[in-house]
Amino acid sequence: MKERMTQALRYFKESTQQHVLAQVWAPIKSGGRYVLTTSGQPFVLDPNSNGLHQYRMVSLMYMFSVDGESDKQLGLPGRVFLQKLPEWTPNVQYYSSKEYSRLGHALHYNVQGTLALPVFEPSMQSCVGVLELIMTSQKINYAPEVDKVCRALQAVNLKSSEILDHPITQVKL
Repeated sequence: MKERMTQALRYFKESTQQHVLAQVWAPIKSGGRYVLTTSGQPFVLDPNSNGLHQYRMVSLMYMFSVDGESDKQLGLPGRVFLQKLPEWTPNVQYYSSKEYSRLGHALHYNVQGTLALPVFEPSMQSCVGVLELIMTSQKINYAPEVDKVCRALQAVNLKSSEILDHPITQVKL
């Protein structure tokens, strides 16, 4: 899984011009509980953004509980992992610190637009990880990024939610 995610992130990085941090959150067992961590997981980073580099370092210190025993430590990656649905915001400043536990760090490092997508093995319905995209600019329309991420995941036999795979139905009056 880690090798495939590393390759998918390479494909994504080649397809985007965005100043972005893309990092994978994966479940591990820690002290008898399942938590998501980005430590030891693949990531790609805009080399020209010191703020995103610092935010990556901060993210390494976080773990989000996903064993269903505690909602207070879910955080954005945990919600996406458990609900198996993407979540995005034009600016993380719209979240409370309870909803986005890294909010103080995000403000300090000018993190704004965020998109988190669940990652699935095509043969299984269970989520195997979360791919988080973090930007230092506000972003309203994430469709191009979702499309690029989905293509990169498909190239390594993984997938995300099919939220944008359904064409918009036109109603003729």
